[in-house]
Amino acid sequence: MAGYNPLRQSIVEEAKRHILTVSDASEMQVAGKRRGADKLRQIFSEACEIPPAWTSQNLAALETPGMWLAKSGRGGTSDSQAAIHWCGIFATFVLRRVGLGVKWRAGEGIVSGQGSTQYFARKNSWVKKDGFDRNGFLPGDVCVIPKANHHFIVIESLEGSDTLRCIAGNGNKQQIEWQNHGRGSIVTHYSLVWDPFASRH
Repeated sequence: MAGYNPLRQSIVEEAKRHILTVSDASEMQVAGKRRGADKLRQIFSEACEIPPAWTSQNLAALETPGMWLAKSGRGGTSDSQAAIHWCGIFATFVLRRVGLGVKWRAGEGIVSGQGSTQYFARKNSWVKKDGFDRNGFLPGDVCVIPKANHHFIVIESLEGSDTLRCIAGNGNKQQIEWQNHGRGSIVTHYSLVWDPFASRH
């Protein structure tokens, strides 16, 4: 396919590898603890520009179903308004696993790490000059809806369909899971622009 970027498929396959590796669902718990607590710690540690301090309180929160890490940095919370939602952190983790030098910056989102390489073009629906295009979402891109500032990775984007098939962290029961989202609900689009093969020429 002309203009096809093989990195997109790498992102898709990497995201699929993590489905349900983190979950609070009762049937998925391990001895009453969250499945994948160690995986969730890895996600935060590898993806965050400034990772949480791994105090005993914070580690206990990672293991406890129904709890998020608190924004205060002191243990866990069941109050979503006071919580660190990790959907964007998970998306960043996946991107890093396929070799992109990105980090999650609290209050800002996905940013390039050291160096000047631009991996994504961030486009916001309310900024006219960004050229936001609801037909431009492709597999491997990261999109955001306003509800809870929820981030997810696009897996399938069929021409003529309003529905995108996606994978997200911090989903239902804090799972890494499949989700469907309508194109019309998306307000921010991280469009993959870096092609590692093209950059070699």
